Amino acid sequence: LHIFVGFNQVRSGQKGAEFLLENGYGKIGFGTAEDARTATRQQATQETFIKYWVTDITVAKVSEPSSMELGRLVPLSCSKNGFSGGAIFCSSDTLAQGVPAERQSRSIDAAKDVVIIGFGDQVFNTFTNPPLTSVTIDRKPIGHEAADALLARVSAQPIKNNIIDVGVTIIKRQTT
Repeated sequence: LHIFVGFNQVRSGQKGAEFLLENGYGKIGFGTAEDARTATRQQATQETFIKYWVTDITVAKVSEPSSMELGRLVPLSCSKNGFSGGAIFCSSDTLAQGVPAERQSRSIDAAKDVVIIGFGDQVFNTFTNPPLTSVTIDRKPIGHEAADALLARVSAQPIKNNIIDVGVTIIKRQTT
């Protein structure tokens, strides 16, 4: 079939970085699981910040799979490595969900001095405390585009593009 329908990992990292830059965040903590996709997003995010002369970047890597429990380690690791406030951009919403939980467990206002952004826009994001900002992937167009490409292929119709990128957007909530 040789058709890719989805989103560009590099562009999604750039988009998250651009959002944070546009909103004035110049100190970044990046919480990431150790896998190839998140490494690609992390690299694109860091390169975007560096392109705009933002070099105060702290990376906290956790093992896979991402979880809220591992996300609680992100602010601790970032702080241990010199991060004292700014934005924490996590490679998944489940990691990002752990950041305010850890801060609250230490009687620190979840959103004081730190903004938090996740990736994936999971259903629970509106129910976290505070509600979580996220880079979102619109899943419906992925399904529609994949089905259209498959139908075109089985009916011997030409396919216009072998790579269909539906893009990503930022859903801004109370953590930014």
